[in-house]
Amino acid sequence: MSTADSKYRIISRLLSLLTVVLLIQFLQTVLYSLVSLKSSPVVEFFVQVSIALVVFPVEAAVRKVMEKPAT
Repeated sequence: MSTADSKYRIISRLLSLLTVVLLIQFLQTVLYSLVSLKSSPVVEFFVQVSIALVVFPVEAAVRKVMEKPAT
């Protein structure tokens, strides 16, 4: 593995993480606009955690497909 390849791998992982964070924020915005929640910050935290638990397995599957070596 060359140094350029490892540099691009780090950049790719950072961009992937940023995409996941943006996706979670988007889903939260949609959820809060559809459902009016007048609740405590603790409930909002658990809503955020549940959204993250749904998104991260999807992100892991997509990462496996992206990192599959070209044949």
